[in-house]
Amino acid sequence: MAGKGERPAALRREGDRLVMEGAVTVHSAPDLFARLPELLVDPPAALEIDCSGLEGADSAALALLVELARALAARGAQFAVRGLDPHLERLARLYGIEWILDG
Repeated sequence: MAGKGERPAALRREGDRLVMEGAVTVHSAPDLFARLPELLVDPPAALEIDCSGLEGADSAALALLVELARALAARGAQFAVRGLDPHLERLARLYGIEWILDG
């Protein structure tokens, strides 16, 4: 559920990119998690995860990135996270999951 003035959470594939945008929170993340299998059908060898459109995201966005990373690794695909807010980068380091930042 997006807050006032925030875009709803969305996750879509655009060729060799996954675009994560809007308010990815504990409230909206379950719907995005459910979409992962369809978005990761036939992934390219390298996939960029574009987070530059995130607004008002919480640690659920990090959980989604971890799941994306695990799913891509299981399919033998590389990934790179781009445009992640510095606050979420700090949380990733605090939680010990900074490996998602390095792809």
